[in-house]
Amino acid sequence: MDMDTSILLPQGQMLPFLHFHAADTLWFQGWVLQSTGAIAGACIGLFLLAIFSRWLDTMRSLAEIDWNKRHVHLLLL
Repeated sequence: MDMDTSILLPQGQMLPFLHFHAADTLWFQGWVLQSTGAIAGACIGLFLLAIFSRWLDTMRSLAEIDWNKRHVHLLLL
């Protein structure tokens, strides 16, 4: 397949494309990748952000369970 030919996709479809090039903005405006070390750092940063997000969601769920138990206990008094 010649790289100069266009790829016809149905309207609304995107071509999946994974690349690791410098000067890409990743997630935040300040996270502009300039080197391979920056790409690795950004991957680690996004991984830690995902872990924190899941931890925060778990803590919220546990807090809601505790709040509901306390609310039921106060209603029974």
